[in-house]
Amino acid sequence: MRGSICVFMSIVIILGLPDSSGTEKVGLGDKCNASSDCASGLQTRCLHGFCSCEIGYRSDPDKQSCVPQVWLGEKCVTNEDCARTNSSRRTECWKGLCSCPAGFRVTRSKNDCAQVEIGEACEDSRECYVAPNARRCDRGVCRCAPLYTPSRKNNNTCLKVSNYNEFCEEHDQCVTKNTRCEAPKCVCDEGYRWDSSMCVNSQGTSSPEPMGLTSAASVHKRDTDSSACHLTACC
Repeated sequence: MRGSICVFMSIVIILGLPDSSGTEKVGLGDKCNASSDCASGLQTRCLHGFCSCEIGYRSDPDKQSCVPQVWLGEKCVTNEDCARTNSSRRTECWKGLCSCPAGFRVTRSKNDCAQVEIGEACEDSRECYVAPNARRCDRGVCRCAPLYTPSRKNNNTCLKVSNYNEFCEEHDQCVTKNTRCEAPKCVCDEGYRWDSSMCVNSQGTSSPEPMGLTSAASVHKRDTDSSACHLTACC
């Protein structure tokens, strides 16, 4: 008899029928005014006017009850299956396992995600992701992809290289000989002018200026070219 009562109460909760208090309960996804309106026990709450699972829980495939989410490295089907990390960072279902979002990797403790920066070790290009095509995992290290260069202002960003008169934010982006960045475009270095297809000096050539007359912008560009090389995949 007692078993029959338990079964009946379960059906009442799932179907949204009145409970023992006489108040009709609503199911997951249904409209509500307060969390007490929601069925399925203590794992539900009224969020933005609809019955939803509590943090740390997800709806079952039939959307009839809330079940615990799974942790990093455990099997999953959708992103909703995966619990947040210890630092409340969202995780994703990637290739059937709960994983850190793109641009992050699992910490040694296996319970959180840490951002992967340029020059750090990586196992997969997804760990290095910050923007489409900008970074990749190359020989076990996160590097800027070809046609991108490390930013000097934000050491975790890769900027697309630019030719003369193209958009730029920093000097290192300007790859046409004898150019520098005067945001928002690459322009000829001081003492040079654009002539058909290159920046030329007063003698009409693109050759370096005589010793002692090299512009500050040219010196800066020469130095940054060598210092940035080891962080790109172009070297």
